[in-house]
Formats: sequence, C-alpha cells, structure tokens
Amino acid sequence: MRHAVTRQLNALGAETTVEPHAGCRAGQIAQPDRPMTNREIADALLSGRPDVSLPTCRAVAGAYAMVCVAAPAVTAAELEQVFLRRTGNHTLCRLTDGGGQVLVPAATATEAHAKCQRVVAELGKRSWLAMIHRPVCDLPAGRELVENILTAAVALQRTGLCTPSDVMVEFAAASTPSVAAELTAVIQPVIANRILRQTLEALVAADGNRARAAKDLIIHRSTIDYRLRRIEQLTGHCPTSLRGLTALSAALVAHALKARNDAACIRPTSRNDLDGSGSHNA
Repeated sequence: MRHAVTRQLNALGAETTVEPHAGCRAGQIAQPDRPMTNREIADALLSGRPDVSLPTCRAVAGAYAMVCVAAPAVTAAELEQVFLRRTGNHTLCRLTDGGGQVLVPAATATEAHAKCQRVVAELGKRSWLAMIHRPVCDLPAGRELVENILTAAVALQRTGLCTPSDVMVEFAAASTPSVAAELTAVIQPVIANRILRQTLEALVAADGNRARAAKDLIIHRSTIDYRLRRIEQLTGHCPTSLRGLTALSAALVAHALKARNDAACIRPTSRNDLDGSGSHNA
C-alpha cells in the first residue's frame, strides 16, 4: 500500500480565529456568468489566480483546514462523500481516485482538527491526512507545506491525521539542504534493501517498540533484532536507541521528499495542473 501512496504523492497554525486579508474577505467576490462547481472554486482558491471570479452566492469561508489526503483503496467519489458527510456541504474537494486536496471551512485550528478527525474516524487506517489551518488568502502559499507533511507522514507510516507538529523534528532536519543530503546518503543502503526498509518503517510506525513491529511484520523477535543490527551496520545509527531512531526517521523523510521533488522536476507543475480531471461536487 505504501508504494501506491508514494505514486499518488508523486503524480502550525495558531489557536485563534483567522481573519482573511483585506480584499479577499468572504463575500467580496464577483458574480460569474454561470454558477461554479465546488471543484472550480477550490482550483481558484488554491491557485491564487486574481483573474478568477467567485460567486457571491457561494459560502467562501474566511479560513480553511487545508487537507492533503492519500487513501489508495478509496475512489474519488467515496472520498468526496466522506468529507461532505463529516465536514459539511461547503467543503471544497479536488480529488482523484486515491487522494487529492480538500478545503474544509474552519474558523479556528481546533475546529479544523475536530472536523478532520471525524473524517479519519470513518476512513480508518486506510488513509493518511495532512492538515494545516490557513486564512483563505494564504492557501496558495500553504500547498507545498501540506503536501510535504503528507509525504513525511507516509514515509513514517503515520496513518490518520498529521499536522506540522506531528513531524516537526523529522521535517525540520529533512528541510535543511545540507542535512537532507547527508541523511539521504545515510539511508540509501536501507532503501535499496526492501526487507530492511520495511523493517525500519515498521519500527518507526511502532514508535520503536520492537515486539509490536515484529508482530506487524509477522516475524520472530530474533529476526527483527538481526535486521535491526544490519541496519545499524549499514547506516551507523542504532535503530533501537532514541537518538538513532530519530535520525533514521528523519532520513526516511529526507529520502521521500527528495523522491517527490525529483518527480516534480520530471513533470513540472503548472497552473494548468489545477484544471486536471477528477471528482466534482457542485
């Protein structure tokens, strides 16, 4: 499932109510010639295109929970229905099968978190959700951050809801170019070995609990101990120590972010990407 999510990925907000910037308050938008779909509104808000008019009859909120979701086993239509059912009909979706981006109206970070947790409760362990809370005018600038948080969450096998604070240490290290380059080199021998990579990911997902990781992998405790010693030999970091596991977790994130950036260089993002096909909710 992780590889399916990786393919999908490649294709800290304050607790106060956020006021939108001057000139982009809810309702201060022109009436278009025809009603826009919710997806078209989401495209306009995420792109930050000043030439796009939004309808006054639509409830464009002052702030949103900006969500990136990865759910490989769920269709776009199913995902959309879950979000609308759990967060309300004013939620804006731009989804394809397996994931996408969603804007959930939320005045505060607490409201944003609560709404997204309702989605997680229904989707269960078959999904990853990354979320940040932003005023409507800051949505375009937040896209890369929330996408990177999702990449980090998947690399660390942290299903459910993930916010910047949940991956703060790993993401901070992996976001520093010189550190990221060193971490990527350190983890490369493990990435090249499917069994060792799965073992490390299971240990990270189990928060360093070897017994739980062995159970998840359906292997004997002595087997996982052997694999972890091999990881230490290859990387120089002991995965059974707090310091070593933190470094290796950051290395997994650094590798995932590099892979995503490399894929983006192969297929550069353009404004037209916001007009791609997917599920539309009117």
